[in-house]
Amino acid sequence: MRQPRFNHSDMASLGLAALGLGLSALLYPRLPEQLPVHFDLHGVPDGFIPRARGAFLLPVLALVSWAVVRHGGALLPARPRAALARSPMDMVALHNVALFTALHLLMLYVALGRAESIGTPLALVSGVSWLLSGQLIPRLRRNPFAGFRNPWALSSDEVWHRTQRFGGYCLTLGGLATLGLAPFSTPAALTALIVSGLAPALYSFLLSASPMRER
Repeated sequence: MRQPRFNHSDMASLGLAALGLGLSALLYPRLPEQLPVHFDLHGVPDGFIPRARGAFLLPVLALVSWAVVRHGGALLPARPRAALARSPMDMVALHNVALFTALHLLMLYVALGRAESIGTPLALVSGVSWLLSGQLIPRLRRNPFAGFRNPWALSSDEVWHRTQRFGGYCLTLGGLATLGLAPFSTPAALTALIVSGLAPALYSFLLSASPMRER
């Protein structure tokens, strides 16, 4: 199988990652010695790491994510490589990089002292991410890099496809619920994310345990 062709989605992915790196380099002298990298359910920072690592952590993770999603298939056997070739992995990579970049911008915003908490923006970013994932996941073929990849979903093509389709509905509804709840209650919005993200795992387990499924 040929390597994935570099396309406009890849250009956008690398551009977003470069934006994150560039902003960190530009703002580095103004950043505090400790940067927030974890937030509680209300969007208040509760975890910090040194500036030298925190300033570039998420952009680097965005690049690593892009590289794995777009080129990690070369390390797989022929069948999963073919499945990746028939999946919109360029859009998955772009989604991941965009999410890392958005979270990075929020982190810089807090680090510069512009806000003490980012509960609502964090929930909004997560809700949009869930909505986009809900549109992409049903289009994925069985693979170890993207989608709901628990052992039950990976056990057969049938369970995989039904799990991704159900997961797409769950993430779409969860994303809409999160966007609706975000202005009123960050914990409720994030709870909607968690519940909608866990439901497909239970669904795939029930499918895998069913004697009716084809193997």
